[in-house]
Formats: sequence, structure tokens, C-alpha cells
Amino acid sequence: MRILVVTNHYPPDVVGGYEKACADTVEFLHAQGHTVQVLSRQWPVADEAPAPSTVAKPPYTIQRCLHTIDYHSPAYTQKWRVERHNYQTTRAHIQGFQPDLVYFWSQRGIGLTPIFAAEDAAVPRVFEMGDIWPNSYIKPGLKAALKRGLKSCVPGFYQRPLHLSHVISVSHWMAQELTARFRVGDLTVIPNGTVLPEALETPLPATVAYPPSRALFAGRLDPEKGLHLALSAVLTLRQAGYGVSLDIAGTGDAAYIARCQQFVAEHQLEQAVRFLGWQDMAQIYPRYQVLLMPTCMREPFGLVLIEAMMHGLNVIAPDAYGPAEILTHGVTGWLFTAGSVSEQVQRIQTLWLHLIAAPDTVRQVALQARHQARSRYVLSQVKSEVLQVLQQVVEQAQLSSGGERKRTPKRTPKRTQNLKQNTNERRNADVSHLI
Repeated sequence: MRILVVTNHYPPDVVGGYEKACADTVEFLHAQGHTVQVLSRQWPVADEAPAPSTVAKPPYTIQRCLHTIDYHSPAYTQKWRVERHNYQTTRAHIQGFQPDLVYFWSQRGIGLTPIFAAEDAAVPRVFEMGDIWPNSYIKPGLKAALKRGLKSCVPGFYQRPLHLSHVISVSHWMAQELTARFRVGDLTVIPNGTVLPEALETPLPATVAYPPSRALFAGRLDPEKGLHLALSAVLTLRQAGYGVSLDIAGTGDAAYIARCQQFVAEHQLEQAVRFLGWQDMAQIYPRYQVLLMPTCMREPFGLVLIEAMMHGLNVIAPDAYGPAEILTHGVTGWLFTAGSVSEQVQRIQTLWLHLIAAPDTVRQVALQARHQARSRYVLSQVKSEVLQVLQQVVEQAQLSSGGERKRTPKRTPKRTQNLKQNTNERRNADVSHLI
């Protein structure tokens, strides 16, 4: 197949796990012999582009030529120019590349016109939903609906209904919301995946570099990811006499990082908290036994969570959204009920202290977490399911257009509808003997 991937960010231009999942998928498709071209946004500022020597040139084409809507200084003229450019650019790439399918990832910031360009070119489309980005363009309420209707009647505006057909959602809760909020057809739930570490082929080591009292925070550093909750938990526990510490791997919002570093300095936590910056996580995970994931957002999935599970870490995360679909409390991880900031900090502390005091439980959960991650979230497995969806969409389009291609047996991708099987039973399982 010839596949055109359209996305707002593409590595090394990364915001979070969504972009990493996109690159993983593109590389998998290329390795399977498909011809892939990526169409993404321009680097907004020259200084943001990494030095050429630090970026390996991929064996497929990446065109960074889409423009981005300036939401900091909103103006209809600027938005219209971006939409027109992105429509024309996408249409030109479709005409030049002649894809069998256009594969849309996040369109946040680049507008909906790339989708309209594919519609007008009558090319089959698949949408990979790693967050609910249509909320950026289709606001709820009567006023927003009237505004969209008016714009659709004005010549020159790129406004029309959004049809999300052939949708891949990374989680069930997102699939339900997408179906409730938007016009969605032919939706499949396929989770994200991660590579199978070589270390997974061997038993868990008897000891690792750090005890459970030294936990890891990994991911994007911004308020939504809840690092401030983890820091508050460290402060309270150390004030109570517990020798806990936290290592922080990741980059993100400079202002937020500065506030977190100021919190550490003001409370004299420099010996307990380390900011590691960007790290090769495959080298970092094996050193730890506990991952704190106190996310404050509606986490679509949680790629860092399954990465940690692959390496046998005990994950402490909220009992909601993506983490709640992946973890079974007291079996493959530890879930706390979201509440006020103080309540969440207290629950993180309770679970963390339990893990420090129960090394046998830590190891048991680590083994179960590794087993679950290996059976459900291996990258090659989930991307094979994605490939089957893409192939089906192309085959259906060829058949509906009256092509000569013979009908082949329909291959139903392995659905992950059991991803949250018996969720209520798992959440209500009696784990009081563990805590």
C-alpha cells in the first residue's frame, strides 16, 4: 500500500506519547514493505529544530510543510490562510503521491482542511485517535453550532461537517465519548503498544539499583501530568521521617519546570529530588521498582504506563480513564481514587508506603505487570491489528469503486473489546490484605 500519514507533530517534534505512537506505526508499516509518506507541520521557530547531526534520517519521506493556527493571537484571516494552505498542500501531496489511503493522526492546530482535501480527492481515510482533538474545532452548545452553520454558508470559509469514519481508538472510554460527541462510523479499539525489552526474556533480577523508596516520574513535565502532586507526596513523607526520594525523567513546559524546581529549593528537597531531563528510558526503567503517574488529565491511554509495566515496575496511577483500563488494582498496579489535591497526595503516600514495606508484594505485582504487558501491549502485535484495519479499508474502497480485484476473505482484526473486561469486579476486588 501507499499510505499518506497526516499529523500535526512528528518526532523529533514531540509533545507526548501520541507522536511516539505515530512514529512507531509509520516505522512498522515501512518495515512491512508499505510505502509511507508523512505530512506534518513546519518547525514553528528555527531554534526548535534539532541539530541535523542529532536526528537520524528515516528511510521514508517526511514533509514538514503544514502551517499552524496561531491560537495566541486569534484572527480569522490568519486561520483562513492556514486552512487554505493546508488544504492545498494536502491536495497537492495526494495528487503527487497517489496514496491508497490517508491515515490521519492528531489535527490539533493544523485545522480540518487536510481531511476535507482527502474527502474531495475521494481517497479512503482512517483516523487514529490518541486524544479527542476534534474538541478543538467542534465546540458543544447552540451558539457554537450556529456559528459553524453561518461559516458554512459564507464563501471562502472552510467549514463543513466532520465525518470520522474508520476510527481506531486507543481506549474504550475515548471510543464511547467519540461516539457520543461526533459522527463516528466503523470504530475499533486497539491499544498502544511498546517494544518488547530484551530483559523481558529473562527472570526479574533479585535486586535492582534502587529500592521502592526511590520512585520514578517519567513523561512530559506540565501541570496536566501532576508532577506537583508527586513532589507534595515526597515533602510530606520526608517531613514524617520517611527516607523517600524521586527521580524525574522528561522535559516540557519551562515555566512549570521552574515552579517545580523552586518548590524543591524552598523545601530543601535537593537531596531527595533529581531532575534528570531527557533520558533513554530503556536504560532508566530497569533501575526502579516504582513509577508514580499522578496524571491530572483525562489520560487517553498511558504509554509510559505500559513501558514501565514491560520492565516490571509497580505503577501508582489514578483509577480513571486510560490507567483504569490497563491496571488491575493490587494485581498489576495500584490505583487511587481522584479527589482534591490533598486527598490525591495522601492516597499516593499510602500506596507508596505500602510498597516500601512489602517487598514480596512489589515483586509479585511486577511479575504480573510484565506478564500482562507482554500478552496485550507488544508493539508488533497491536500494530499488526492496525495494519489489518488499514488493509480492510483499502480493499473495501477498491471493491466499492468497481475494481477488478477479487474479493478476499475479510480479516477481522483482533479486537481489544475485552481490554476492560470485568472492570467493576477488578476495581472492587478485595485487596485489603495488601494495604
